[in-house]
Amino acid sequence: MFGNICVAVKTCPSLIDTTIGKLSRGTKTLVAGGFQRVFKQSFETSEKEKLLDTFSCFLSTTSNPISGNLFVSTKRIAFLSDQPLLHYENLQQIWSYYKVMIPLENVSTISILKNPQNQLEKFIQVICHDHYDFWFLGFISPEKAIKIMQDAKIQSTKCS
Repeated sequence: MFGNICVAVKTCPSLIDTTIGKLSRGTKTLVAGGFQRVFKQSFETSEKEKLLDTFSCFLSTTSNPISGNLFVSTKRIAFLSDQPLLHYENLQQIWSYYKVMIPLENVSTISILKNPQNQLEKFIQVICHDHYDFWFLGFISPEKAIKIMQDAKIQSTKCS
């Protein structure tokens, strides 16, 4: 467990920015009424969809890992960044939260992989039927996260 915490801390591009983001997100989550409410507000869920678990982690992108929360529900795997990120639209600066939403019906495989250079570093790879893949890392307990994700995938296939 201690090794996983060290790996999670080393994953952040900036420890100070990540810490501020986590504290800010934690405060907003408390004010909003908890992760269930944040999930429902951020991803427009149906009444039948239930949040199974939430994990603090990073989403790997081509530029940098993005710190945020991974939500696993009965219908999807979703990621929401801790802080708004800057992007440009029509030459205007726009700040918005980075969101990823993967319907479980579109997921073909969910696997855990180890970094060959550092066996303590574990990544969770989600591959979709359209061959898009998403990499999540920096989990305190990657084994728990993958079990919840795989169980949600199995249950969603049974319900379809």
